[in-house]
Amino acid sequence: MNDGGIFINGRNFNLEAAFNRGGFERKIVDKYKAKLNQKYDIEKDLNLMKYYDDRTTERAKRTIFLADSVFGLYVYDDIFLERLGFDMLEVIASIHTNGIKDEQMLRHMIDYSDNDKYKYYSMINTPFLVDKVEWGISVRQSYFDTGSEYTIEGNIPKVINAEGVETDLSIHIPIPEINHFIHALLEWSAIK
Repeated sequence: MNDGGIFINGRNFNLEAAFNRGGFERKIVDKYKAKLNQKYDIEKDLNLMKYYDDRTTERAKRTIFLADSVFGLYVYDDIFLERLGFDMLEVIASIHTNGIKDEQMLRHMIDYSDNDKYKYYSMINTPFLVDKVEWGISVRQSYFDTGSEYTIEGNIPKVINAEGVETDLSIHIPIPEINHFIHALLEWSAIK
């Protein structure tokens, strides 16, 4: 993140303004970032991220992890998975920074090229977003549905260590915390 913004696919999204406008509580955002860290570290320790190599940056590793373990985009190709992950993050950031409790929803799709519209429409129809995104009279004015609760299980919903202690890796998002989770996800993914 730089000056309150996050760069994804060449676009800058102002997370700081979204945070301020969204009325978020830092402790809730940090709770979700800690859960993402826990899930990421355990999957890394279990060697589930075998497709990473020494050339992969930390940000790319996190993006691939999100694409695979949070967004449920299963392609088994690290290069394509990273690209899809960044595309998903771009669409999520576009919705998040333009649609948080905003009375006059910004028409963040108007200036998109046909290729960008294809990316947008494809991503909002993935299993990860399809039930989390709402729109009023136009899909171009989408926002996250705060009236539902969600559970994200990913590849491994829980692990049991050698002592028999179970750790739940599912991410439970109660009503109305979806925007807190999305904000945490974007901040967490922005690590360089």
